[in-house]
Amino acid sequence: MAGASSTEIASKPALRIWRAFAVAGLALAILAGFASGTLAVLVRLAGGPSLWTAALAQAHGHVQIYGFAGLMTLGVAQHFVPRLRGVSPPDARLCWLGLSLLGAGLGLRILSQPLLAGGITIQAAATALVISGTLELVGGSLLVWALAATLRRPGVTHKRPLRTFTTALVTGLAAYEAALAINLLGTWHAAASTERPGIVPAPASTALAALGFYGFLLPIAFAMGSRTFPLFFRTQAPRPILLASALGALALGTVLRAPGVLVSTGPLRAGGEALLGCGLLAGIAALQVFAPRRPLPRDQRSAWLDPLSLLATSAHGWLALAALALLGRLALPRASLVPRSLDLEWHLLGAGYVTLLILAVGSHLLPGFSGQRLRWPRASWALLGLGNVAVAGRLAWSLAPAAPLAGWLGAIAGPAAMAALLLFALNTRVVGMSGPIRTALAGRSPRSAHR
Repeated sequence: MAGASSTEIASKPALRIWRAFAVAGLALAILAGFASGTLAVLVRLAGGPSLWTAALAQAHGHVQIYGFAGLMTLGVAQHFVPRLRGVSPPDARLCWLGLSLLGAGLGLRILSQPLLAGGITIQAAATALVISGTLELVGGSLLVWALAATLRRPGVTHKRPLRTFTTALVTGLAAYEAALAINLLGTWHAAASTERPGIVPAPASTALAALGFYGFLLPIAFAMGSRTFPLFFRTQAPRPILLASALGALALGTVLRAPGVLVSTGPLRAGGEALLGCGLLAGIAALQVFAPRRPLPRDQRSAWLDPLSLLATSAHGWLALAALALLGRLALPRASLVPRSLDLEWHLLGAGYVTLLILAVGSHLLPGFSGQRLRWPRASWALLGLGNVAVAGRLAWSLAPAAPLAGWLGAIAGPAAMAALLLFALNTRVVGMSGPIRTALAGRSPRSAHR
């Protein structure tokens, strides 16, 4: 690739694979993840069947973590890591095959699990649920293999050392593989259960979420943030020792919490939660998101007037609340200021941190991958508003599920998030617009645009 222009590099099929991951992840989030979450809230408000709603909520959470966030992370990594190390990109055919299998598995999951819990086409739904777990494991393993191949290639010698980044990526991918294996066992149990058909056992469901967030997504997010935040958001240089400590605490905390949940060992789980809470706070401090921003000689604007910088900052604000929620579990039940709710924890991490971080960092990364700029730079203010409205609404439902107002705020959260992701997809040019829509937004009629 030596001597090639950025446009030529971006046009290579192996380096354009990120777009397919982004489209698949956003489609799953909008059409399956947030839509199913909104439906689950509305059914609960209407007093619908609890077993069906629980299955839908489980499928919603799984698709959001391993579909939306997982595919966005893997897609960016397939493009970002080879460039960072100065090596050739992964095999595009292997990536396409892995993405197709993984996407098919996730699509089957969001359809089959609620159908099985609702007693509709029971045998077919049970079979489809097991197939979904199998497809996810096979497809995800192919993607991990493709990414691992780029790590095995010798990097360019003049590149900066990437030990912390590589370690975070390797541990994240290992947690991802472990989660997909547990997921297959969970879907098998849900398909075979006669007492609660379609429901993945609570210990397996909790372990899956913990591995997805703390083992896979957060370490990679911290490591990538250490490389991109100073460039995108003018943060101070990251603190390497504190960052390494954060990644170590997340890894050890996940190793303790996931088995502690699976085998119902209270001290193991509590120790893991304490380490995870400390790891989150250490990661935030290492990235210096809340510290004064670096001034730039040619750009005297305040970083606090940048909507994307504010998105990243608010994401880490929600993450800090998740850390406090974890550490609050060490206190006596009546002494804790934060409710001991897994639903609250998962949505602080998923809606509050991961989604807002994707909106902030993706608005910089994705247009750059294709050698373009944001379609509407000022639309980032709308992303900031819609994203945080969605988080606040969903957390209101988690904090007070019995309150009617909180229920309706929770129902509004889904459409707000869907609107934010659709705007994000258009603004970053991940998806295009047809001629009539494009000209209408530009203030011209389709006919005059062709004159």
